[in-house]
Amino acid sequence: MPITIQTVAKYISDDGPDVYVHAERDRCMTNVVAGGAIEIVVEEGGEYLRFMVRQFGTIKDSPHAAAVQERLLKLNYDLKLVKACVDNADGEVMFEIGIPIEDGELTPKQVLRGFRAMVMAMHRHGGKLRRLIYTGEWEADDRDDSLERLMAEMRERIESGAGFPIPTGSDDPTDDEDEDA
Repeated sequence: MPITIQTVAKYISDDGPDVYVHAERDRCMTNVVAGGAIEIVVEEGGEYLRFMVRQFGTIKDSPHAAAVQERLLKLNYDLKLVKACVDNADGEVMFEIGIPIEDGELTPKQVLRGFRAMVMAMHRHGGKLRRLIYTGEWEADDRDDSLERLMAEMRERIESGAGFPIPTGSDDPTDDEDEDA
């Protein structure tokens, strides 16, 4: 069942935040996140809902473009619902969530889950991402970098020559030795 921007705005405003509706453009905005507004757009005649935050900056012609793209990859590993991406047309860095509605019905719980995931991603990573875009530096904390830790462990194993052993003998679930006895 198609959804309207007014319905989405009501679901979010009922949860507390002020929502500014632009019905003629099928979009609304809310400023609950310091340093960025969350834009919510209904597309495809109410069959697709998109949450976006675009106020990070651009990496077009940036000396830090590679570091930003690497960090976006790591964020995508850590953030399950929010997609960190770059607009290929202008190099704009953004967070995005897309929810296909198609023949289903979007519930208030689903809308709020997407909205809250975007708020959390902005609070946790927004400022650090902006700093990375403009300075090339990422301020890590203890919760960051689960992928980085995994990659470092893999590099260490490879450099030490330990590699990644393949199970053999009785540890090998494909070992058919016992059947022959």
